[in-house]
Amino acid sequence: MQVLNNSLLNILLPNDNKALKDVLKQADTNTLEQMINNKSANVNEVIKNLFEQLKNGKSNNSNIENILKNSNVFKELGSFNKNISNLLTNLEQNSSNPKLENFKGIIENLFKDIKDLDATNLKEQISKTGIFLESKIAQNGNLQNSKLLDTLLNQIQNLIKNIDSPQTKVINQLLTDLQNPNLKANEQLVNLKSLLTNLQTLSNSLSSNETQTLNNLTNQLQNLIKDSSLIESKIQNNIPISTTKEQLNTQTKELLNQIRNEFIQNPNLSNSKNLISQMDDLIKTNDLFKQNSNFLEPKTVLNAIANSTELKSLSTTNQNISNLVLNLKNIVENISTLETKALNLQNITDPKNTLLQNITETLSNLKTELSNIKGVDTTNLNQLISKLDNLQSLFSKIEVQNNPILQNLQTLSQGTFLSNFANNLNSLLLNLKESLTQSQDNPQNLNLQNDLQKNITKVENIIRDVITNPNILKNDFSMTNDMKSVLLQLTQELANKSDPNSQEIMKQVERLLTQIDLHQLNSLNSNSNYVYIPFFWEMLEDGSINMKKSDEEKFYCQINLTLKDNGKLDLMLALYDNNKIEINMYAQREHFKDKLKENIPKLRQALNSVDLIPISIKLYDLKEVQEDKKTQKTNIYSNTNLNDDLDLGLNIRV
Repeated sequence: MQVLNNSLLNILLPNDNKALKDVLKQADTNTLEQMINNKSANVNEVIKNLFEQLKNGKSNNSNIENILKNSNVFKELGSFNKNISNLLTNLEQNSSNPKLENFKGIIENLFKDIKDLDATNLKEQISKTGIFLESKIAQNGNLQNSKLLDTLLNQIQNLIKNIDSPQTKVINQLLTDLQNPNLKANEQLVNLKSLLTNLQTLSNSLSSNETQTLNNLTNQLQNLIKDSSLIESKIQNNIPISTTKEQLNTQTKELLNQIRNEFIQNPNLSNSKNLISQMDDLIKTNDLFKQNSNFLEPKTVLNAIANSTELKSLSTTNQNISNLVLNLKNIVENISTLETKALNLQNITDPKNTLLQNITETLSNLKTELSNIKGVDTTNLNQLISKLDNLQSLFSKIEVQNNPILQNLQTLSQGTFLSNFANNLNSLLLNLKESLTQSQDNPQNLNLQNDLQKNITKVENIIRDVITNPNILKNDFSMTNDMKSVLLQLTQELANKSDPNSQEIMKQVERLLTQIDLHQLNSLNSNSNYVYIPFFWEMLEDGSINMKKSDEEKFYCQINLTLKDNGKLDLMLALYDNNKIEINMYAQREHFKDKLKENIPKLRQALNSVDLIPISIKLYDLKEVQEDKKTQKTNIYSNTNLNDDLDLGLNIRV
């Protein structure tokens, strides 16, 4: 493995890894040779070979993943947490050596007791695992050089490069100043605050007064929907709240009246008449938190049709129907994509019209196929399909009453949190966003304004972090604050010692370094942050955490645990829309499943207490779904990027 050229890295590669050779003697070398098409002399050679394949594209990622998961060479290395415990025990037995005793204290500081786990020290502990050592050295622990700030400043620079105004000249100068490595910490904070003010001013100048006011009010409505959904979730999970439903109802209707007045005063705004009518209906509604199952969005109806028991049964014997069902499911996904674009003020007129035509054709073909079916009652399906005849809008609700297919869909969604408040207002919000885009003289300005707002939020977060922790602006990188660095220094200390105890410690250290290399290789291969569990936990036999961020601002986390007495527990978590979370748990032991099931309500409350909305928490039998789950774990992260928010990306050149 070759890392970035830096004088601090001269200890990164030990000359001879004896522990690796010992491990390899116990491994299934024949299988390994078949996997990598090369006779490897030791584990270090295996790792180099895999890095080389990854670098040159000689093997695809799935092949390398298969080798990493199934090779006995790597399995024989054991649990990182157990190996750390064994190392600490041996260091304690050599307490007569002050230098080794010092290393014991440093390593213990890099692991915390699981009882002290919280959000802050979790991120801190993950950053110290050694998986990100080369990246941290490249950044030198300095915010000016960090990937996060550099990326943000470059994004802002690209956004404003075609805007000719005095404001952009000021912003460009601030961007240049912020990239100056000699800038003092207090000066940088002042410049960040000035950048924030100027970006906000520039953003406000990009739209006319009438659309700017409407845009601000629509954003308020969007935030109110998010806040109310959280409150609705807390009420459902018996969490005390400071704001009542009645207060939110009143607040929402007041806001709707303000938006309504904007449309009355500006009748030329797109879709004005329909939007005023939609707002009138909502203002007259007594309780915006009450479920209204008689009026549904087309996407919901299409989803119900595609997942109906009738079509599932018919799809097994009729290929045409099977193809049409697949097309319906793709349509539902495409509607969700257009919703995201509409909320981001992107013009969706052309793709929306194409999709409406696709819906009409697909449902017409489905009707034809159903008319030829004998011996199966398709009355409910045909009634539901007829509700979508001549569909003109993807986002306006349609009236549907007492259809068993919809009732079946509600049964299937039991256990999944659905916000009635959001469902009642989502259609209006989407139509408002679309109206804003269509009413803008220069639609590109709205896109630009939206992108600027995202970057403004990021600048606000950095300023908040700097105020909370001023040391973030200082060069405080320490070679004793990273597991890989400390272990490498320990090998230097042991290099010239020949006594049996020192040799045994050397083997343990090199085994741990190999495991860190493997985590780095896994991270690079899967384009994720793949780390061991950096905590002392008596129940833990083995464990790992794998984190990713997708292009759609969705975050994924896979946690694999092997627990004493409780067996394996695999967790899949997805976080999206800032605070919505879904959790799938796969438990191996029946008694542990019962315990988990019993505590799911407490988990929901705990998530609510940190302002997360648990959309769904599902528990599965690990033995029953083991084969399918392997595929799920691989596919859930497809087409995603490294988690930039953690800013712990590897920076290794192989």
